Amino acid sequence: MNSMAGPGSGRQHILIVEDSKTHRRNLRDALADEYELHWAINARDALALAFTKRPSLILLDINIEPPPTDEVDKEGNPVLGKNISGLEVCRQLKKSILKDTPIVVLTASKGFIPRIKGKLAHANEYLTKPIETQQLLEYIYKYLGSPRVRGRLDKIERDYGERTAQSR
Repeated sequence: MNSMAGPGSGRQHILIVEDSKTHRRNLRDALADEYELHWAINARDALALAFTKRPSLILLDINIEPPPTDEVDKEGNPVLGKNISGLEVCRQLKKSILKDTPIVVLTASKGFIPRIKGKLAHANEYLTKPIETQQLLEYIYKYLGSPRVRGRLDKIERDYGERTAQSR
């Protein structure tokens, strides 16, 4: 749940909901230089971060772990909460004020039926793992634009603003 950039960095925010340490590390390596990343491993944290951070895009694993509870079993082990799938998180977000936020579903489930389930949950994209970094970046750029291009456009706008201010 840590962000990877300081406040006011001006970078776009991506919420990554992934419970695999390996996949989180791969996503961090691919995206941390360009985006401010926020992390969740279960549905409760995913929804809380989505509503507080208002990310520009959400990468959402379908099979996320259940959230912890305050309960313990007879041996003193923590009891996990209700298992809420990433698809249910997607449905809830698409019914909320975040309905226009692009959601890219990530899963190891291949085939026609899982893809249809993703579309029925209103996911914008459905990618199967393992995901090549370039393929993932293409989908992110599709919704957020390329950080380099955005940087150049911002510079052009600033330069234009300075020139028009000087000519007055």
